[in-house]
Amino acid sequence: MKFIIYILLLAITNHVYAEVERDDRIWLTYQADHQLSSNLKAMIQIQPYWRYEGVHRDQITIRPGLYYQFSNTVYIGGGYAYNLGFNNSNQHTHEQRLWEDISATLLDSNSYKVQERTRFEHRQFEHQGEISTGLRQLIKLSFQLSTDYTAIITDEAYFNLNNTAQVKSGFDQNRLFLGVGRKILTTTNLEVGYLNQYVAISTPDRMNHVIAININQSF
Repeated sequence: MKFIIYILLLAITNHVYAEVERDDRIWLTYQADHQLSSNLKAMIQIQPYWRYEGVHRDQITIRPGLYYQFSNTVYIGGGYAYNLGFNNSNQHTHEQRLWEDISATLLDSNSYKVQERTRFEHRQFEHQGEISTGLRQLIKLSFQLSTDYTAIITDEAYFNLNNTAQVKSGFDQNRLFLGVGRKILTTTNLEVGYLNQYVAISTPDRMNHVIAININQSF
């Protein structure tokens, strides 16, 4: 029901958010997982993003980490992330992050799966000594369309938990993804779809329409 309501809200975006800035973007996410032992796996995630209809570099994030399998359905993980940003003058900005999260499969059947992830991020911006702490709450629904294809809906809300010189506390943004997934190799899954990013912390608010491509590999 949450997702149906959100999609209906998107349909009337032009009337509700008349002052919202808009942009068309391309986001690529590559993630590789490697099983170190029966309960421990390493991962690395690389995320290059482009803005202005995909012609201008926006940022790239590199996120390595470790996950421990706490039970058959629960993983606990943490790690580091480095974010390199590009402004309109192609100058660089740098950001360091530490993160930890817990992910769980809530429901799993032959036809659908429900998963969630709760992540905390501790961000330090270039030339700023303060640490900004944020909470990211994600829920993912997967529906088996056929033996090869899966329909995917994810929604992730971001909240800032403290005030710093760079970030105000409160609701930051929401990301809604609608896409299709397919296993293209034995160890590789591909997800392609539309992502709507609504950013409330900017002035004015921003709504980005994103072509999102996610590649996941396991070794």
